[in-house]
Amino acid sequence: MPKYTFSNREKIMLAVLLVIAVGLLWYRFVFVSVNDQVAQIQSEQQTAEDTITIDQTRLKRKDQIEATLAAYKAQGIEPLKLPEYDNLKNVMAELRTVLGAASSYTLSFDDLYWTDQGLIARGASLSFECASYDEAKAILQNIYSGSYPSMIDSLQLTDDTAKQQSNTSGAGAVKVNAHFVYFETVGENSPTKGLPPKPEEEKKDN
Repeated sequence: MPKYTFSNREKIMLAVLLVIAVGLLWYRFVFVSVNDQVAQIQSEQQTAEDTITIDQTRLKRKDQIEATLAAYKAQGIEPLKLPEYDNLKNVMAELRTVLGAASSYTLSFDDLYWTDQGLIARGASLSFECASYDEAKAILQNIYSGSYPSMIDSLQLTDDTAKQQSNTSGAGAVKVNAHFVYFETVGENSPTKGLPPKPEEEKKDN
């Protein structure tokens, strides 16, 4: 049987096809895989950075709160009577009543943590809209002077009343973003469910 001899042109075409096949295999199994791994690493890095930012923000708020409490104590200001843990249901009931004056609102609570004074701090993030600056001020004052002691540690208010003069209802003309903290005591008879471990207990566990 006679052997088939490839012509130079056919050899060149086969070489080109081989290079293309190798390139496709490299793209499929190397380039795509590496890109997926890089994307996953970048996603994990972003998640870690977001977590660090959140933790740093909470730590900063914690330091601000404790500095304020220490300043009040140094001035001889008598603290208000603090409710016992777990006071969440009462806090939420009062907030619903106060925020009934708002056009709309969203409310979320942070993780609980211990203060250096041995209290439980319950942070809350609040966003709400109302028709006027006076209404927003009244809502914030009612929260601050409510039945349960709290401290507002950040506040952002946007007043778009002038832009909405043609809006007869005025709903949503003023937008407020605030973060505030409620404090609770923990006694021997207080429930333990949901409480974070005390700092000294965390050190023992480590």
